[in-house]
Amino acid sequence: MTVDALSGNIRIAVFALPIVLLAFALHEMAHAYAATWFGDPTPERAGRRTLNPIRHLDPIGTAMLVGSMLLFGFPFGFAVTPVDDRRMRRPRLHGGLTAAAGPFVNLLFTILFAVLYVVAVQHVQGQVDQGIDPLRFGNTQTPFWIELCQYGMVFNAFLVVFNLLPIPPLDGGRIVGTLMRPDLAREWNKIGEYGTLIILGLILLGGGGFQSALQSLQVHLLQVVGHFVDSDGIYLPF
Repeated sequence: MTVDALSGNIRIAVFALPIVLLAFALHEMAHAYAATWFGDPTPERAGRRTLNPIRHLDPIGTAMLVGSMLLFGFPFGFAVTPVDDRRMRRPRLHGGLTAAAGPFVNLLFTILFAVLYVVAVQHVQGQVDQGIDPLRFGNTQTPFWIELCQYGMVFNAFLVVFNLLPIPPLDGGRIVGTLMRPDLAREWNKIGEYGTLIILGLILLGGGGFQSALQSLQVHLLQVVGHFVDSDGIYLPF
């Protein structure tokens, strides 16, 4: 990695860290509130019904998060909200809905940041027309509020598609497990013990194929969101 690339990644890390922590906290808090709503007191007892990101971050996941932002300029990490589907009123249904709650919240924030992006572009363009130089972060040529909204869109969309991968213990893997017979689900969920290693293997050994597949899913999701938020394709960059 060149010095310029590392410098750019540090700038992105400093700039994006609040968005990243908020997105992670919202994702995990959604799991916690959903599980509590369905009768599982585990997340509440663990203090996970909070927006405080420190309560949600896993030590290994946090190290991966910081390292990936410095090396690649994009965060990859994880947090875990303890839930016990067996304590829910309808374990299979409510377990699946609890798993889906996190990606669903990130989808809502993808849409919200897309709307804010359109508003920011319109407002900044008005400033430019009046000869006003809009606020920028560091030496970037993109105005601060536009870059903020764009990163919020992209990262929340990434959390949606990544967490819905059918690999335990990711949310997608948990959802798949709730659709299986109980005996098969027990065997399926055992994969979760090696889930982190599987994901790391896909990232490190999968070459560009795994990353390209994730990026393709992410772009398709953003295009769907853009169709509803910016149907004329005037403002959103996809």
